[in-house]
Amino acid sequence: MDKELNQACSSSSKRKAKAAFEEEKDDSEAFPCSDDEEEGECKVVERTKFSTILGYQVKSPTIKEIKSIKAVLNNKLSSKGFLEEFSKEWSSNKPLISETHEIIIDPFKVCVLNNLFEDDSILKAIRQEFYEIDWNRRKMDLYDFHQSCDLKHLEAKNITNFFNFLKETMMPWVSRTMNFNLHSVSATCSYYSDTDYLLIHDDLRGDRVVAFVLYFSDVQDWDQSWGGSLQLLSCTDLHQPHKTIREIYPVNNQLVLFPVSSTSYHQVDEVTQKNFSRYSINGWFHGDVNNKFVAPIYKEPTEGLFSTSYDVSKKIPVELSEWIWEDYLDQHHIKSIQNLIEENSEISLPNYFVPTKYLELCNEFENESLKWDMVGPPNRFRYEVLPETEFTKPIKELVDIFKSESMFKLLKCYTELDLDDEKAGIKYEVQRWKSGHYSLLSDFKWNTKELDVIIYFNCNNQIIGGQTQYVTEDEEIQQALITLTPENNSLNIVFRDTARITTYISKYTKEPFYALFCSYVEDQNKI
Repeated sequence: MDKELNQACSSSSKRKAKAAFEEEKDDSEAFPCSDDEEEGECKVVERTKFSTILGYQVKSPTIKEIKSIKAVLNNKLSSKGFLEEFSKEWSSNKPLISETHEIIIDPFKVCVLNNLFEDDSILKAIRQEFYEIDWNRRKMDLYDFHQSCDLKHLEAKNITNFFNFLKETMMPWVSRTMNFNLHSVSATCSYYSDTDYLLIHDDLRGDRVVAFVLYFSDVQDWDQSWGGSLQLLSCTDLHQPHKTIREIYPVNNQLVLFPVSSTSYHQVDEVTQKNFSRYSINGWFHGDVNNKFVAPIYKEPTEGLFSTSYDVSKKIPVELSEWIWEDYLDQHHIKSIQNLIEENSEISLPNYFVPTKYLELCNEFENESLKWDMVGPPNRFRYEVLPETEFTKPIKELVDIFKSESMFKLLKCYTELDLDDEKAGIKYEVQRWKSGHYSLLSDFKWNTKELDVIIYFNCNNQIIGGQTQYVTEDEEIQQALITLTPENNSLNIVFRDTARITTYISKYTKEPFYALFCSYVEDQNKI
């Protein structure tokens, strides 16, 4: 048995021992995980000279020479009379809609310029050049999409023409009409294909003053059901992002501008269209920063995974054998588990609970009378927890198992951590995960070493996203050291000494799944 377990661990890309236990029952299943999913690396899509990216499809356009076209601002937007009138409108802080532009005030100031170029042939030429450039796959907890390098490093002639247009025409235009002192521009090309997204952020960094995005659309009318909108969010009294107030959908030849501030919270809604992608050039005008920074106030929760509050083990009369498959209580198997955790710092134990108990809990979580609370703010995490006041008898019994002295002692046997000490503690959450949910890196203090113990329920349908990943803390690259995919009745044990995220759950995930998530420490007095 030990040999089988060790072979399973070394051969699994996720270093899990689940296969060994399943092989002994002779009903094993493969749970493949690609290197891309596990490592979460930024991939480069190599240049393919005559290929078109449309969603996930690759097509070959007609081969023809791309001419150099000068980028010229629409006359309606560049006349002296318009500039003077727009400047007054912008400073009045009142909403306005006209044929040429819109000024949005709520939730923060945004300008939308329609038909930026009177002749949109420059846009068509740039779209052709999109097929010639290299795209970097940008994938972190906050986003998943494709992006080019900075425009100043690209050699494509029409993209270069547009970059010069930003510097020579639009930067003075923005400076004059919005009253900013600007000195430079940074920009990249971006495209979002099916399931790509960018979650909530404010763009506030360094000397960024005004953000912008220019849309390139393959279709005349972008259907709102395809997602991909620029969503503008309101703020709470604590200056935390709250909810979406306004959505701006991609329109060809449309430029969106907004001053960057500590309350300019926005995101790109997930694209759900397999045949068309959301293309844009986006970036910032840099200059003298005049905005007064208002720091958002984050109130640390008093309980749950993101608190510093732990409970001690409870003298609860439980019979582990009534809940846990007998092999996981057997000393021989416990020793094997211990060896594997010592080697890999994690393990996944399939079919952990006896079927009757597990199915009872699965049914209980579907109880429509349960009232779940949303966890936030959404620039940190977004998922639901069940408050203890809503615990039904089966759910309370589940939680009591993991709070019991018996479970603390069993986990000590699995891990050799001093969890039977009176100083040991546990914090936990009963969670519900649905499409649109996630948990980001944030500035949580991840330096506390904890033993994470997670078991999932009702993972019966296709789940896109929702993986728990243990990652390195880096602003540009997040390397997934361990990846846990939600699987029914599988107990995941991870000794955590780094950051933890839960990846964004796609809209294609139609049904919720549930989890009991516990974190144990040896000495809560040292936290």
